[in-house]
Amino acid sequence: ICVPCSAECPAGHAKTAECTPKSDITCSGCAVCAGDEFQATPCSATEPGTCQKATLTCTGDRYMVKPHSKTEDAMCADVTRCGDHQWEMTPATATQDAVCRDWTLCGENSYESARGTAERDAECSPLSQCDVPNEFEAKAPTRDSDRVCKPVTPPCEVGEYWELQAPSEKGDRICQPVSPPWLPGKASRWRMW
Repeated sequence: ICVPCSAECPAGHAKTAECTPKSDITCSGCAVCAGDEFQATPCSATEPGTCQKATLTCTGDRYMVKPHSKTEDAMCADVTRCGDHQWEMTPATATQDAVCRDWTLCGENSYESARGTAERDAECSPLSQCDVPNEFEAKAPTRDSDRVCKPVTPPCEVGEYWELQAPSEKGDRICQPVSPPWLPGKASRWRMW
């Protein structure tokens, strides 16, 4: 008795051998991948598909962008390297990229009290304000140093000194000794008329 060949394999199976005068088509079940595998080639009418070991962890300086699924391997990417004048705010993990931020730039009324590094941000501190008229600015601030304030020299002693320069925001009082127009035993620097 002749029996007609089956036209197709049932769902979830692939035809692995054609019908012959002595046998019907041969069907094999589609590949069933384990939890740590993904289907590298899909099951089709003529191929049962193949499974491949999935990437479970990214190696080197890489992190996992997307874990493997039933039909795709995991996706890994290079960890971001922070550039010059940046610090790593959040370090990379196995599943997350590093987060870099530019160093803080200090404003006009502040200075950089701690320099930024690859691991931490720059720190800014407010500039010292001199207590004028009791203090003067002895040293101007720079990008990375505070202004230096010093006390103003007390008023000149009357009769002994005279004020050559009055104190200001940027300079100290300068007192000069009162000296006679000539000194005994020395050549006179002053000419009397």
